Amino acid sequence: MAYDDVEELCLDFTYETEVMGQRVIKELIPGGADIKVTNENKKQYVSQFCFAMTTKDVEKQLTAFLKGFRTVLPKGFIEHLNPADLDQIIRGTPEIDLKQFKTNFSYVGCQESDELVKWFWDILETFTQEELSTFLFFISGSSRLPYGGLKRKIEFMKINL
Repeated sequence: MAYDDVEELCLDFTYETEVMGQRVIKELIPGGADIKVTNENKKQYVSQFCFAMTTKDVEKQLTAFLKGFRTVLPKGFIEHLNPADLDQIIRGTPEIDLKQFKTNFSYVGCQESDELVKWFWDILETFTQEELSTFLFFISGSSRLPYGGLKRKIEFMKINL
């Protein structure tokens, strides 16, 4: 069989998929079961097949995803963003500015001027960005600062043993 001779494959404008655990044959176009794929219409077949797989068959899931996504980012808002901006909004800020980070701490049972607190900040100042991200993950569950910064203070608590 020649690579470009699709007629030997005996295809028609249908495809097989699974619906609720059952195998179902769907038509790519109306009357697709009666239309054989030929060398003349193979581009149309591929186009229709790709559309079915990437859009038509996942329409409900895409609609649900977009509904949730648009609760975070309104419909017209995303058009004004470049990929880096969108990444930052969704995943947070990768760089941690230690001076800015420090302003998000409150102190319980101690003060910022206490020796223990100074040691803490001295140690954090020696951290690489990767180590700061790991520390942030340890205290918050996220390795990145949220877009727009932290919304609440992180408590630095001195515990006497």
